[in-house]
Amino acid sequence: MNRTSLVSLALVTVLACSSFAATPASALACGARIDDASIREALPSLLRTEGIPATATPPLAMVRPAELDGDPNTAEALVDLVQGELCGPALVCPTLVIVSRGGELRSVGSGRALVVLQSSRAGYRDLGDQSPSLIPFMPVVTRVLQWSGARYSP
Repeated sequence: MNRTSLVSLALVTVLACSSFAATPASALACGARIDDASIREALPSLLRTEGIPATATPPLAMVRPAELDGDPNTAEALVDLVQGELCGPALVCPTLVIVSRGGELRSVGSGRALVVLQSSRAGYRDLGDQSPSLIPFMPVVTRVLQWSGARYSP
């Protein structure tokens, strides 16, 4: 394919995705970001997958888009679960690793205050569990999670 064909194909894809992105499922299928509404809807199932107990008050889910695999057709996000019963003493809260393929949200790992690291394995960026340090606003990565082919694990 020549450059003009590639540019035309990219433009058609963008136009198609923006036209059909009225529903969360179609937006995710077009490589869009994982949104708050789709997370809220799927949260009970995602929590069960990771073995995180249900709480009396649902946690506030803070979605942080992330690019973990370099594939524009998948959407990934780190979702911080802010809720007193789930967070540690220094407000270190659980984070879910969410992937969307074909509009379906799946949890593929979890940790505490996860961050995307520069290193990678099998084409996926590594993630780091963070813990507070003695220096304010300078958390320390205490554990590295790597892609195992199906999910993130230490």
